[in-house]
Amino acid sequence: GLRLFWALLSVARLREWSVWCLSLSRLLGAGIPILQALQLLSRQIRSPTVWRAFDEVIADVTAGASLSNAFKSRGAVVPDLVQVMAAAGEQSGKLEEMLAELGRFLQRQEDFQRRVRGVLSYPLVLLGAGLAAAGVFHCLVLPRFEQLFASFSLPRPIASGLHAFF
Repeated sequence: GLRLFWALLSVARLREWSVWCLSLSRLLGAGIPILQALQLLSRQIRSPTVWRAFDEVIADVTAGASLSNAFKSRGAVVPDLVQVMAAAGEQSGKLEEMLAELGRFLQRQEDFQRRVRGVLSYPLVLLGAGLAAAGVFHCLVLPRFEQLFASFSLPRPIASGLHAFF
C-alpha cells in the first residue's frame, strides 16, 4: 500500500531517470566516451542528492570501476533497475541499446503512473468535498435546526439519534 503510494508520487524521479538513460544512450551512440558522457550529463541533474551521487559515480569510473559497479555502490540513489540494466548492458556489450530500452520503459512507466494519479485524484477530490459538506452540515445546519425546534417548543425529530454520528 505505502510502496504504491510512494511510487505514484515518484513520477518526477522516473522522468529524470528516463531522460538520463536516453541521453546517455545517445551520447554513447555518438561515440562519446562513457566518462565524458557522464560528466556532460551530471551538469543537468537537479537533485542535490543525485548530483553528489553522480560525482561519486564519475570518480569511481575515473578510477577504473565499471558503470554498474559505480551505480551499485550508490545504493538507493540509483534505482535497482538502472543498476541491473547497466550490468546487463556491460556484460552483453550493448550498454547503449540497454540504456535506450530502459529509458523508453521508464517513460512508459511514468506515463502509466501519471494516468493512475489522474484517475485517483477525482475520487479523492469527491471524498474531500463530501467530508467538507458533512462538516458544514454538522457545524452550521444542525445547530440551526436545533434552534428552530427549540424556538417552537417542538420535540426533536427521530433524526436526533443521528446527531450523535455528526
